[in-house]
Amino acid sequence: MVSVQIFVEVYLVGLEKCKNYLHGCILLTKGDKPLTHLDLCKKIDVAWKHLGKWKEISFGKGFYEFAFSSLEDMRRVLDVVTWNLSLEIFHIFSWTKDFVPASMKLIKTQC
Repeated sequence: MVSVQIFVEVYLVGLEKCKNYLHGCILLTKGDKPLTHLDLCKKIDVAWKHLGKWKEISFGKGFYEFAFSSLEDMRRVLDVVTWNLSLEIFHIFSWTKDFVPASMKLIKTQC
């Protein structure tokens, strides 16, 4: 077993940085090819053109983490919850420290 010691102060600073983070997932229709990282960023750029800087990290299986440059921008995105990105639906939800994409089961689907 491997363990890593993290000082409480460092952990709390890391948690503070995550206050501008959201999780998201892409809902595709059956048979659709997954979006590439670049394709997703292009589609989101169009939807979020009114926002400041943001960055995206792919967790695989259609799950992503988004970091926003401001709390206000993050709240604007979270207020919408589900974004229509042309043929794909993009669902946004609040960041949690115990999020594990591999254990997530999609409870929404596109009809």
